[in-house]
Amino acid sequence: MAFVSCVVADSRHAPTSNAELSVSPGDILWVMEFDSPDRGWARVVNKKEFDEANEAAPTDLEPKSVPMAIFSPLPKLGTCYALYPWTPTHADELALTANELLVVRQQNPGGWWICSKNLDDIGSTGLEAWGVVAENYSTGFQVNTLP
Repeated sequence: MAFVSCVVADSRHAPTSNAELSVSPGDILWVMEFDSPDRGWARVVNKKEFDEANEAAPTDLEPKSVPMAIFSPLPKLGTCYALYPWTPTHADELALTANELLVVRQQNPGGWWICSKNLDDIGSTGLEAWGVVAENYSTGFQVNTLP
């Protein structure tokens, strides 16, 4: 499953119903879809998703509604290319094709990076897919610093 965005919370959000997500500053969320420009369905990125084995990564966490105004997109750290194709084995992993350009958004000590990629050949639609990529699976990932 690819996500439409990954964001970091700038402030706290206390839910007003069971359908809303509780968020603290600094929480990183996967965004599944946007209801409107100001609301989306998301879930908090689980720290276990970045364990070296990644065997504890959850695949069925229920997304909840959140106001998007309290979030900022994860910044672009650089770009890299996938050396090999990859078919995801967990819901949060990003499918890859060889030589595909990726934007690195976060590097995690467990060897998993949060990345995004364009969903069209020339990037003209602005649609992106987001997910985690195994750093050690693709030895050729080199982060090129963006200006």
